[in-house]
Amino acid sequence: MIIRRVLREEIIKLCNADIKVLKKIYPDVAHYLEEFGFDNEELAQYFNEYKSQKLRNEITPDFQAKIDKYAREKGKWLTYGFLPRNEVIRSVYHDNYILCWIDGLGVEYCSFIKNHIILKYPHLCVDIKIAYANIPTVLASKRRECIKGKFIL
Repeated sequence: MIIRRVLREEIIKLCNADIKVLKKIYPDVAHYLEEFGFDNEELAQYFNEYKSQKLRNEITPDFQAKIDKYAREKGKWLTYGFLPRNEVIRSVYHDNYILCWIDGLGVEYCSFIKNHIILKYPHLCVDIKIAYANIPTVLASKRRECIKGKFIL
């Protein structure tokens, strides 16, 4: 148990060192840490800091101040151009596409998911759309109504 913890701590130190080395040793963590490609630099920086600190299990005072600031500015994230979930689903659905809707997953996992799909299915075109949902979200039995009878995986 102690060996695993020490090994994990050493791997996490690599997260701050060299992503190329980390890709060879622990590719899942490297995929998680990769930048997702947000159009907004502030958003990209926020999630890069978030993921790094989450892995280290720490929050710096500067990052905590940023979290507190965003919490006071309720709704600020919506100004980054995120659309409501149902609108995004309707806008991207096409009969020839397979739509995979992952509901309630943190944005920080987008780079991890995209990398794994590309590695497993390199012939697929992967386009991840981020949306927001009003709480409470629809129940599983109501999901089909969101896109007027279209099939969702």
